[in-house]
Amino acid sequence: MTIVPLPTTEPADATPAAAADPRLPATGRRRRTWRPRTWRRRWLGLLAGAYLLVLTVACVGASWWAPADPEFQDLAHPLAGPSSAHWLGTDRLGRDVLSRLLYGGQVTLIAVVEAVTVFAVLGITFGVLAGYFGGWLDRSVGWVADLLLALPGIIVLLMVLSVFPGNSTATMIVLGVISCPLLLRVTRGLTSSVRREPYVQAARLSGLGSAQVMRRHVLPRLVGPIIVQLSPASSERAVPASPTATSERPDVPGMNATPDMKPCGIGPRASRQVTPPSLVRATLSKGCFGLV
Repeated sequence: MTIVPLPTTEPADATPAAAADPRLPATGRRRRTWRPRTWRRRWLGLLAGAYLLVLTVACVGASWWAPADPEFQDLAHPLAGPSSAHWLGTDRLGRDVLSRLLYGGQVTLIAVVEAVTVFAVLGITFGVLAGYFGGWLDRSVGWVADLLLALPGIIVLLMVLSVFPGNSTATMIVLGVISCPLLLRVTRGLTSSVRREPYVQAARLSGLGSAQVMRRHVLPRLVGPIIVQLSPASSERAVPASPTATSERPDVPGMNATPDMKPCGIGPRASRQVTPPSLVRATLSKGCFGLV
């Protein structure tokens, strides 16, 4: 008896789809290529990010970019307007405003980084743990978060400043602690929904530990919401509470970071003249954080 092979639906000389289209890998999925149109649509966010990058580099490298010594007093030109020698003018003592703003921005950057770091570490860590494990840990973290949200933030910061006068590091750490429940609730809710996804269950069944599952499958899904929460945390909470803003409040004890060089580069008597450039810088920074 002769066995006749069954006819195949695909001819023998047919070329597979992956071989016909070089853009398709062996798995048959189209590779993600760089498209200029995508970046053109996001030009506003790129412009905002470029402004923040330039502002950060200018403040960090103030010793190289500043046109004059921030403490040098040119008593012959007090309250002078913008000129080639002083781009933003001078204050009441003849000190260059641009130089003082650049040097004062260093203190602001350090304070914001401290507050946002504490805010992110506590919010992400406890939020992911509470949402992933649930049970008594979720209830305990929720109680602590409700307690921190019930505390009046400005009163707590004033108490810290009265105990540690002029210590901006302690103020920023406390600010990050009392603000972390805002990020904690977001990460906890997203984690509790992601852990029920089929691919997370499959990762558990494959033998991955809880730490590996959270690092490989849970945290990547939280990147977008975390960035959204960090933007207002840095621009609306950390910046107003930083020494740059509080140095203009000489009526509150412990607000001034240092008696000689104010973080924003101005003193109480010269605040009226320097307010426009500092206000423009703060407004642009907050707007760019939101766009990015």
